[in-house]
Amino acid sequence: MTASKTKKNHLQVGAQAPPPFPQPQPAPASLPPPPPAQARTLPRHDKPAQHHRHYKRSVVYDAYDITHPPQHPGHGWTRFVCVSDTHCIRFPVPAGDVLLHSGDLTEHGTLKDLESSLDWLKSLSHPVKFFIAGNHDICLDPRFLEGGSHRKYRPRRVHDKDISDACRLVRSESLRRAGLYYVEHETVLYTTKGGKVYSIYGSPSSVIYHYNGAFQYPAGHGRALYDAVPPTTDILMTHSPAHGICDLTKHGAHGGCRDLARRLEHSDLRHCRLHAFGHIHEGHRVETVGKSERNPSGRVCANAALPNVPLPVIVDLQD
Repeated sequence: MTASKTKKNHLQVGAQAPPPFPQPQPAPASLPPPPPAQARTLPRHDKPAQHHRHYKRSVVYDAYDITHPPQHPGHGWTRFVCVSDTHCIRFPVPAGDVLLHSGDLTEHGTLKDLESSLDWLKSLSHPVKFFIAGNHDICLDPRFLEGGSHRKYRPRRVHDKDISDACRLVRSESLRRAGLYYVEHETVLYTTKGGKVYSIYGSPSSVIYHYNGAFQYPAGHGRALYDAVPPTTDILMTHSPAHGICDLTKHGAHGGCRDLARRLEHSDLRHCRLHAFGHIHEGHRVETVGKSERNPSGRVCANAALPNVPLPVIVDLQD
């Protein structure tokens, strides 16, 4: 199985800048100082009854015993294991063909946090792992560099060198040799053992709510970012949910992006089979939308943000 970057009508690494972010809104004071950076481990959860949803070309598991995860369906199927918003927490992750991490690897946005999370990802058994950034991952957003549009919002604990080093680290050859691929406003191609090619597009962006975090934009200003999603996308990774899908906050508000929802409703993305995201922790669940003749199982929408009890979402797709 292989993974490669590609240029279509979208970005290739180093070929072109992503769509410009709108100017940020005023933000409150910087985040409180963190405790010493270290990996955190949550306690293991009780064994839930296995719950799965079986469609024509996909099977989704969002409740199962982590010590005895569901069996891989075998040849002709690809198992995607979805996680998000792990914030330096380490927990058991079931094996699979591909790991999808939908952002917020860090808790405080520092290089040390990022290195800790990447070390954990490298330790997992999945042959290929794709990951994007989230609003906590300030060390991956160059807008926070000296002279950048977000410099005045940068937490004191994050320095220019941290940002430069972090951006080099996620594109490093050592990570690629370990099977880790960073995706930012671009497409990667994943080829299965059977020769099926999945086109995967990733975006770290989300709407500003309480403070100016990494890759964020004011509500109503995300259209250019999501218009860049190619119509050939099979799997979409975003940090933000789409508005109205697995995005309900504890206050009863929808935390997803309307511009992303509009893009996903377009007819040219009806064949997109999996949307993996996070950001709204309390929205952790799975929905299936958009069944059509071209995509009879519909699009699996998996909010894999880490809840109080960590349990990755397993999505098996028939190639």
